Amino acid sequence: MTLRFESNRGTMKWPYNPQSIAFNSTKLIVEHEYPHRAGAETEDMGRKSVRVDVSGIFLKEPAVVSPSPEILINNLWMLHETGAIGKVYGSELGAAVEGRLFRIVDLKANREEGTVGDIPYSFTFLEHYQPQMSKSAAADSQAAPRSSGAASAASKAGVQDIVYIVRKGDTLWDIAKKYYGDPLQYKKIMADNKVGVPDMKPGLKLTLKGVKNRG
Repeated sequence: MTLRFESNRGTMKWPYNPQSIAFNSTKLIVEHEYPHRAGAETEDMGRKSVRVDVSGIFLKEPAVVSPSPEILINNLWMLHETGAIGKVYGSELGAAVEGRLFRIVDLKANREEGTVGDIPYSFTFLEHYQPQMSKSAAADSQAAPRSSGAASAASKAGVQDIVYIVRKGDTLWDIAKKYYGDPLQYKKIMADNKVGVPDMKPGLKLTLKGVKNRG
């Protein structure tokens, strides 16, 4: 069984396994930060936190049927940028990951953007743990003042959200370059709209958030 990540943002299945999968386990310490209180409290959760370091290469011409390296790395970026949380499966993983939830962090793709060929990558499956808020923290949270709508509106001055309808021949790279001035912002578009390269078909509506007003 090849590596598979089933998350709340979708499932990614590796057509062939990464070159390296390494396990690390450390004591899980959770830090609680409370509003209107200096410093933070730490809590020993009495369990081990697992991280799985993964590295490999998405091949341009693999020995098995596979999506292109561009599609694979874009899907991986989407799961990384949206903070997807899910379960990890694979023949090499076994009981170490059973019953645990993970998210993808520290994703790196070493090939230069816009080129073609194999794409080396590395990332970490980091165990996701959401501690429950204590009663005192909940009380402090409810007592915290709410931010005003005026401050929120001021922070957005000079930018707007627009809806873009995909046309034939459009790419996330080109759309990002046109509206954000930076083609690498295609990752933001994917994350904001929860889409990947396979979804880029004429008629698709994309919400482009925080686009600078053109004076």
